[in-house]
Amino acid sequence: LPDAKGYSSLLRHLLGVTDEEREIRREEILSTSLKDFKEFADVVETVKDKGVVVVVASPQDVAAANE
Repeated sequence: LPDAKGYSSLLRHLLGVTDEEREIRREEILSTSLKDFKEFADVVETVKDKGVVVVVASPQDVAAANE
């Protein structure tokens, strides 16, 4: 969609995201291996067991989320 392309382009311009940064991110994504996913799963498991979650919310939202 042309309007979506324009919007994406505007956001990249406003955020200062260069074409070089986009290409680096693209290459990182495309070169991701099964080993990378397994290592990430290990990190997620560690954070799940030992990590701390910080939330900025109203007391009502926190209570609702904990129900």
